[in-house]
This record gives sequence, structure tokens and C-alpha cells, in this order.
Amino acid sequence: MSNENIEILQEEEDQFSLGELGSTENDQFSFEEDEEMIKSDEDDKKQNEIDNMNENIEDNDSFFENDSMNFESETEVKKTESELEISEEKEKSKSTQNLEKPKTPQERMNSVLSTHKESEKKLNKAFQELTQNPELVKADTTEMKEKAKEKELERFKNIRFQNLINPKSDIYESYLREGLLYPVVPQHLLPTKTDIAYERDGIPQLVSQILSRDDVICQKALIILCQMFHKPENIYLGFIEDVLSRVIKLIYDDKALVRQKVTELLYLFSTHVYGRQKILEKLSILNTLSSRFYDEDFIVRKNTYNTFLKLCETQDGIDAVLNLFLFNRLVKLIEDEKMSLKSIILEIIAKCIRYGKPKLMPSSALKLNIIVFFKSLLLSIDNSEEVKISTAKCVQALCYYKEGKELACKYGLIDIFVQLMVVSSPKLKRESASALMWITLNCDAKKKMNKDGIHSIIWMLNDDSDTSFQLSLIKILTNCAEDPIGREIIELNCSTKLKKLSMLSSSPLIVKASRIALSVIYWKPWTKYNFEEESKKFII
Repeated sequence: MSNENIEILQEEEDQFSLGELGSTENDQFSFEEDEEMIKSDEDDKKQNEIDNMNENIEDNDSFFENDSMNFESETEVKKTESELEISEEKEKSKSTQNLEKPKTPQERMNSVLSTHKESEKKLNKAFQELTQNPELVKADTTEMKEKAKEKELERFKNIRFQNLINPKSDIYESYLREGLLYPVVPQHLLPTKTDIAYERDGIPQLVSQILSRDDVICQKALIILCQMFHKPENIYLGFIEDVLSRVIKLIYDDKALVRQKVTELLYLFSTHVYGRQKILEKLSILNTLSSRFYDEDFIVRKNTYNTFLKLCETQDGIDAVLNLFLFNRLVKLIEDEKMSLKSIILEIIAKCIRYGKPKLMPSSALKLNIIVFFKSLLLSIDNSEEVKISTAKCVQALCYYKEGKELACKYGLIDIFVQLMVVSSPKLKRESASALMWITLNCDAKKKMNKDGIHSIIWMLNDDSDTSFQLSLIKILTNCAEDPIGREIIELNCSTKLKKLSMLSSSPLIVKASRIALSVIYWKPWTKYNFEEESKKFII
């Protein structure tokens, strides 16, 4: 590049900078013309640099061909230094121009298009890789579908009428059938699609639909009523519409779902106080309901037993069961019934024995030789702990009467209950101890207990974990202390423990019971037992 060109460029740059600052007012060149001139100068510069590089390369080739050094002249070195300084100044001026000048819309569009083209290239490359390996694509899609199915199943596993999936989805009907409580629901029955009103306005409409000829409408109405009758307000509205007289007609239906829902509805009525009164006013309803004791469906039988158990919480319900002669039927049903339902039947029997009127109880129970049946239930290995707990309650109820105590002592239930207290779970221990407490009120039972089982009861008194169990043990010891042989054994082995309990126990019931036991142990016909003086001696 010649020195003349360099001088021209310097003059142009000085003029351009002066034009920007506003120092010269008579500048003839515009901004666009200056830009075109600068572009042409830059092109010339690039070409000259390329030519110089080629010349240097040719000169350097001689360095390798000949072993002699070729030094540049001083003039050439000065030229290269001046060219570098000029190029640096031009780059600085160009950067200042770019910062001050904003981008045009075309430049912006071009930058955006370039970024889009780069993204398209990346996508094409990824697509080509997937087409080359289609097996990977299939595996990914199948895994994604399986994960989505698992999420949906977890979400709608415990489906109920309150939380339903979208009815527009294709899987709506299948999920609804899987999530219902009873698997007997037919395919065409979808209870959420019924056209009903809400709450109070809906119950009269549903009650009118119960006796419809269309099975689907009837079943839908029963299902929704069972959901709504969990609220006592809706049960009261059911009384007004007289639901019981309409529902009881469907109890002999051939379909299992109808029978299930009818018995469930009656059970929900029995949980309410006014519902129990309305059922007991009409004994015909109880008589028809008792026919479901022999139903094939497990849920129907369970609902019927639960309704009778709720009704037996009142004296009127127990009298109704005994007047309809259902007691004998319930006792005979225990042998053939399933294990989970045996305990419910035995609890009904226990309430009927304990709170039945004297004309009917315990004579009707003793005629059936029921104590032998209870003994077989306690000794059988197949029966669960719940069944044994409920049989112990039945023995307690029977031993409330004098005849029951005598029969329990006669058939050897004392030894069975002592064994259960040593081995079994805490619930069964508690119930067997309370049964022994009732049995040992008999004189013959006290003598038998003092011979065989008194030492095991004294040993179990050291267990302070269960207060009710400990309380019943203290009462057994008080009963046995009335016999002179038992009094001597208890005084020698257990008096110190009872004194500690009478002074240091946290529960007031145990304190009271242990004081009564000590007064019985130290009883003498000529003097009364003064507990305050004896306690002072014990403290000293």
C-alpha cells in the first residue's frame, strides 16, 4: 500500500470525525458516501495484505532451499509497522461506528433467520439419528405410555363418587367399574350419570325411582341414597318420604347388588336414634330382614347382622329379637358361619343374655345347653382371638345369673380362663379375667380356684401395664379371700403387694379395690380391720 493512499485515508477519517462533532459546517460529503468510500478502501487493503503475504511466503521459501539467512531491509520493516498502526486505528473507528449506529430491521431479520436455520439443522440431525435407529424410538414411546398408565391408576385407585375422572375420557366407564366397592355392578350401570337434584330436593326424586321397572334406574337410586344417608339430615327426610316401606319390598330381589344396597340402607337407618325407633315400630320389617340370615351373599349377611347389633343397643331392640324367637336361630348359625361374622353374632347373643327379661333369660339360653357350646369355642384352635373375646363376653353375661355360675364351675371353665390369661393377647386376658371375676362369686368356684389357679393370679398381679386387667385380678383375690384357705395363701404371698398398691398406685379404682381386698384378708369376727393404723405400720 503506497504512502499516498495512506495520506488520503487519514484526511478522509479526519473529515468524517469533524463532521460528527459538528466542527465543520461546510462538509460536502454525506454519511452514506463516507461509508461507501470506507468499504472500497477496506477492500483495497485486504487485497494488498494478501499480496504481501504471498510475497513473504515466496521469500521464506528461499530460507528452506538455501542455508543462508535473508534479512529484510529497514525500509520494509518500517512499512509493515506503519500498516499495522493504520489497521488498528481503522478497526477502532469501525467499532465506534457500529456502537453508535443502530441495527436496521433487515439486519435483525437476518440474525433471526440465521438462528432458526441453525435450530433446523440440529433437528434434522436428531431426526436422521432416530430414523437410523427406529427400535430406540419404539422403546421410548412404550415406556412413556406405561408410565402414564401407572400414574392414572395410582390417581384413581381409591375412586369414589366424590372424586371421578372426566366423563368425556374413553377410560371413564372401566375405571368407574373397577373403583366401585362392590364388583357386582352391571356394565350399563353408571350412578354418576343420573339426572337428579341436589340434597333435599334429590331425595324425593330418588325415593320415587326405587320401585321403577327399569333395573338400571332402581340400582342407581339405591346406590346414591346409600351415599346420601350417611348424613342424619337426609335420614330424617327419608322418614318423611317413607323409604322403609318401599325398600323392604326389594329385599327378595334376584340381583345381589339390590339386596346389598337394601340391607346397607337399613343399617344406616339403625345407626340413627329415630331410625331405630321407626324400624322397631314395624316388626314386620325385622321379620323380613331376618330371612337374610341365610343369604348366599356375604355382604348381605354382614349388613343384616350389623343392623341387629345396632338395634340390640336399646332394650326395645333386645325385646324385639327375643319376641320374634331369633335367639335360637342365631345360636345355630354360629357353627356354619364365616369367622369374621361369628364375633358379630356372639356379641348379639351376649347382649340378649345380659339384658333379656327374666321370663325369657336365662331359661331360653340354658335350654340350648349353651355353656357347652361356649366351651367348645374357647378350646377350638381354628377360632380367632376375636371369636374367643366375644365368647368370653357371652360367659360374663351368663354368669351374671346364679345358674350360669354353677354351670361354668361344673364344666371346668375356670381352668380354661386361667390358661388364656397366661398365654393370650392383652384384650383376651382382660375379658377372661372379668369372666373369672363373675364366676368366683360362687362358693364352689372359690374353693376350686384356691386349689388350682390362685398362685398364677398372684404372679400376674405384678404386671402394671394394664390397669383394667390388674383391677379384675384384685377383685378375683377378694372373692377368693372369703374362703379361709385362700385367705392364708393370699396373706402370705400377696399382702405386701396389695399394701403397695393401696398407697402408691396412680389410679383411684385400684387404690379402692386393694383396700377392700386387705380388709377382707385381715378380717376377724371380733375386730374390724382399721386400714389407717395398718398403713402407718407399713410406712414405718
